[in-house]
Amino acid sequence: MAKSFLSTTAGKRILFLLMIPIVAILNFVAVKVAIFLKIPFFLDTWGTSLGVMAGGLSVGLVGGILYNLYMGFFVWTENPNGWIWALVNIWVAFSVYFLFKAGWVNIRKPGKLLVSSIIVGITSSVLIVAILFAFWGGVETYEGVLPTYDALLEATGSKTVAAVGEKFITTPADQIVSLFLAAIVFSALPKSLILGRK
Repeated sequence: MAKSFLSTTAGKRILFLLMIPIVAILNFVAVKVAIFLKIPFFLDTWGTSLGVMAGGLSVGLVGGILYNLYMGFFVWTENPNGWIWALVNIWVAFSVYFLFKAGWVNIRKPGKLLVSSIIVGITSSVLIVAILFAFWGGVETYEGVLPTYDALLEATGSKTVAAVGEKFITTPADQIVSLFLAAIVFSALPKSLILGRK
């Protein structure tokens, strides 16, 4: 029986190289949809998570970095430090990789998948808050998160508490949606398109 091209060494190499820009494109499309719908998060790491699951750590990692470098240099041009958000995709890639290898990122185990999403979300929140305060003074102005930020500001009277609190609310929610979406898509992929192994 003849082997399919994707099962050959050359086919796997080509698939590997194609997966990296696909990860970046998935993240880009997701953030555009999120902005259009004005939802309170970006969903721009779900492609990174899917890339880790389907192609391995290097696919998700490089694809996530590629996305952030593109956004930082060509889209978020109002601030020269926009590329720094690549650190979040790097963190997500490593976190999802280890949780996936442990068998926790699996649509057939929704409880563990939910816990994994919350772990990635909370730890990412710490990194995001650190970046915000280091490069943007701590206050996020993205329209989608303003209702959450404004509600916390009204309740606490503190811009700092509102900025930090908003991230610890919206980022875990972002990761819950992103990881469940990635796990659902991964479960539907044919085996010929999966390079990474648990």
